[in-house]
Amino acid sequence: MRAKRLATDARRAALKSQDHFVLAVAERALGLVARELNDIPGSRRHLRRSIAVAEAAGLEVEVARSRLRLADVVSLGGATAAALTQLRTLDVNAKGVDQVRSSVHLALLLQRTGQSDEALARYRRAIPALRRLGLALDEAQALSNRAILNTYRGDYRAAEADLHRAEALAPVAGAAFPVVKVHHNLGFVATCRGNVPEALTWFDRAQSEYAALGLPLAPVLSDRAEALLSVGLTSEGLAAATSAVAELEAGSSAALDLAEAQLMQARAFLLVGETRDAVRSARKARSAFRRQGRKGWSALGDYVLTRAGLALRMPTVAALVNIANQLEEAGWVEPALDLRLAWAIRALNLAKADSVTEAAGQLRIVSRYRRRGVAQIRAYAWHAEALLRHSAGNSAGCRSALRAGFRALEEGHAILGATDLRVHAASRAQDLASLDLRLALADGRPERVLECAERWRARVFRLQRVQPRADRQLEALLEELRHATLAMERAALNEEPTESLLRRRAALEDAVRDQARHVESGRPARSTAVPTSSELRRLLEDRALVEYLALDGRLYAVTLTERRLRLFHLGRLRDIAAEIDSLRFSFSRLAHKRGSVATREAFTNAARHSARTLDEYVFGQLRDELGDRRLVIVPTGRLHHLPWAGLPSCGGKTVSVSPSATLWANVVERRAREKGGRIVLVAGPGMEHAEPEIAELATLYPDAITLVGSAATTREVLRALDGAHIAHVAAHGSFRSDNPQFSSLQLADGQITVFNLERLKATPRLLILSACESGVSGVLPGDELLGLSAAVLSLGTTNLMGSMVTVSDSTTAALMVELHRRLKAGETPPSALAQARQILDQSGEATLLATAGFACFGA
Repeated sequence: MRAKRLATDARRAALKSQDHFVLAVAERALGLVARELNDIPGSRRHLRRSIAVAEAAGLEVEVARSRLRLADVVSLGGATAAALTQLRTLDVNAKGVDQVRSSVHLALLLQRTGQSDEALARYRRAIPALRRLGLALDEAQALSNRAILNTYRGDYRAAEADLHRAEALAPVAGAAFPVVKVHHNLGFVATCRGNVPEALTWFDRAQSEYAALGLPLAPVLSDRAEALLSVGLTSEGLAAATSAVAELEAGSSAALDLAEAQLMQARAFLLVGETRDAVRSARKARSAFRRQGRKGWSALGDYVLTRAGLALRMPTVAALVNIANQLEEAGWVEPALDLRLAWAIRALNLAKADSVTEAAGQLRIVSRYRRRGVAQIRAYAWHAEALLRHSAGNSAGCRSALRAGFRALEEGHAILGATDLRVHAASRAQDLASLDLRLALADGRPERVLECAERWRARVFRLQRVQPRADRQLEALLEELRHATLAMERAALNEEPTESLLRRRAALEDAVRDQARHVESGRPARSTAVPTSSELRRLLEDRALVEYLALDGRLYAVTLTERRLRLFHLGRLRDIAAEIDSLRFSFSRLAHKRGSVATREAFTNAARHSARTLDEYVFGQLRDELGDRRLVIVPTGRLHHLPWAGLPSCGGKTVSVSPSATLWANVVERRAREKGGRIVLVAGPGMEHAEPEIAELATLYPDAITLVGSAATTREVLRALDGAHIAHVAAHGSFRSDNPQFSSLQLADGQITVFNLERLKATPRLLILSACESGVSGVLPGDELLGLSAAVLSLGTTNLMGSMVTVSDSTTAALMVELHRRLKAGETPPSALAQARQILDQSGEATLLATAGFACFGA
């Protein structure tokens, strides 16, 4: 760092010339540099040398200034009581400039120990004085610190004004004031007021600037974790918090920063369900906060510990109220409300007279926040109000409160533009959705259950699409990622080391993901209305709708036909996942055609057994109701990964699979208005039957845009796909369960990912992917989906055909050709797929995999 070099040079010159004044100033400067680098012992050492030199030379002013800085550093090390005593003494004895500076430092320490009113009063007096004295560096630092205090107090406008004033002072303040801290703090303010895209933009900038200056990344990582956790990105939030803790533990870290990072890590552990780790980290943080005299932060540690143990034991209402009151006094309103609400729900479940009365008292406290605070606070309040109304027998009022709670969350999420942020944020409504569904099932009316399920299900699919703005940086990152992936694949084929290439690809994927999250919606996220059962029945004609839903470990189904609407209780969910995994594994082994005849026969039998078992589970009670009607299936949870055509009840039937009945209805109405357009046929590399398949399809579509071999590049394919009527892509597909947004299709010069498809103005109306697992999506709470199929459906594709399992190239080609013959004859996509299966079955060309692997998503 330049500041360190200058201070070191000054100290060297002072030692040679025996200039005690310069030496004291240089040692103080080195102490401040060490503080910025989180080297607390080094900082203390340099500052004490500065004091010793100044005292020996009788430089009282320099003694006071270095003691002022030392108090700050001592407080960072955790000795807040000693630092407060020293600062109050300096504040009384100092005069002029030094008195103003001591007042500012005292304000900061009061702020850290939760004495916010006195801290704010001191800032209000000191900052104008610093401005009059022309002390730009001190003013910039004071403004930056006051901004954090204003943020915790919920005064975000004042916080941002302070930070922008500090940023404007940076050129005058000089190198001693790292403006990166302003950028970091702007991200923190944006997080607290709910603008996560803006927060992540600032954090990305700050992280890059911290690294360039050689400063520790832990502070920005810890705040980044909070932003990620606020939108349900719990695994990423945990990774960021863990990195912050590791960095702080490895160095001579500030004890205050370490304790805060440990607490953030504990909160992240709690959200991902790692209760033991949450308790361990929270205990470490709480112990540190108590030693440091930070009562409010200690209450946050108590909150995590209480929340973690709530499922096992009930604290007394007195203990709960004590923690919640401490949190609110310290400005931690959201965790206080969350704790009160969670405790009240547990107390209601115990159903004891005393606990129910006490729960009602806590719910009334929470419900007071219905019209104040950020979106999550209002959502907690409406949840509490819904429970109060339900306990009073006011069912209509309860439903109204739940809808209000969801509207509050919608308002908070309206700014989000990136798909993964929208999906994860939508899943945060799960508690409200579960209560609504639980009440609907208890009511027993199918109409109410269907309405409730559709209101909460796959919400992101009903939001207006956000068209990403032109982003050259993102486009460059995607191009770089494509080249890095190709290099890694070539190295693997040549049996060369791939470790460094894997790390490079992972780093580029992180960069692509982070850059894509900067986009904001720029408008309220309006969504399409949920259709009534009457509106759905009008569109169904001779079809039957089967909508599955899960709650408390049980599976339910609502069926809708032209005759009636019915609700079915299907049983426990615990065995269904194992059977789905078994069926998919058997299909995969059969597709590879490996092993002896006996082995293949064993897997065929296993697949048939799993198919019959699953069929009985999901259709057993429904068969009489469904009859021989065409089916519209809306899955839930692991049912999204089920190859439906492989089940006996779906054999020979036209089957559409949709994330929600609302999406299906919108697609049906939109398809009626759609007209023809260009046809695109693409063959990717490495598939023996891809080019012959495309060549035969080209005879059906002589005017189609055909891209095969070296012509099937990512640029040309994306250009052709944009706005196409029908697009058929015969290319290897890859579903990334670790990050569905990087699920991809392999082309001549690399991969097309979801991020590439999202940048199209219009995805193809009908997209057919004759590749392995091209129809698989990642499933989040609320049946929110991520992956290739989910992406194109949310972007406007009417129908997607893709495989739910590994498929065999040789058996797929015949199915695809027959499918297109049916499409040209005027059949709808799901009907064309069903007829193609039947024709191949009759000719003996089909296999179990060819008939069951593919599904038609949409309508």
